[in-house]
Amino acid sequence: GSGSLLSVSFTGFDDEICLADAVLSDPAGSAYAVELGDCYGGIVLQCEDPSACNFMHDGDCEYSEENYDCDGNCTAGEDCLGECGGSAEVDECGVCDGPGETEECGCEGIPDGACDCDGNVDLGCGCGEAAPSGCDAECGSTAEVDECGECGGSGAEELCWDGSLECDASDCPDQSSVTYNVYRDGQLLISGLEDASHVDSNLEYSETHCYTVTYTSDGVESDHSDEACATT
Repeated sequence: GSGSLLSVSFTGFDDEICLADAVLSDPAGSAYAVELGDCYGGIVLQCEDPSACNFMHDGDCEYSEENYDCDGNCTAGEDCLGECGGSAEVDECGVCDGPGETEECGCEGIPDGACDCDGNVDLGCGCGEAAPSGCDAECGSTAEVDECGECGGSGAEELCWDGSLECDASDCPDQSSVTYNVYRDGQLLISGLEDASHVDSNLEYSETHCYTVTYTSDGVESDHSDEACATT
């Protein structure tokens, strides 16, 4: 044939269209110099989804986030935590997203420092029980310090020569400084005896007399002993 031959290939369509690898030659088959122009922008599509934020505008459809409109406003309502479309609610105890009433003490819970719902505290002997007591600081103790200074002790148990009870033998009266007094029928018969014995020899036959004894220590006379009576 005659004339010129043009062979063209192109790329793209969605965004733009471009000529590529154009070959232009004369009837003899000699190639012409070819200068390709810029790409053509192609067809610009519009968003045709009525639910899109850019409906009937050029470009891809754009949508709002879930629970929001195209202006960024919350359309689902906020929960008590301020979360749009959230599910947190104020419980029966007035706490946002709280657990509600618990098994112990309902909404209030055990008060700080307490051990039960009534506000009792544990002082060391159990919840609501009295604190350790007694001189030994034990639970339920009534122990007291005795006269000998011993906690829970039984008091003076050291029997002295004079029948008194002391906490320690060293507390007993000094026997060497003690004198005895003998009474007959309530009257002083003899005093100042250093020995714990006396013979009453001035007696008649068929007489009955009763005797008691006291002792004197550091100038102080004791009580009378039990009475002993005899008949001559």
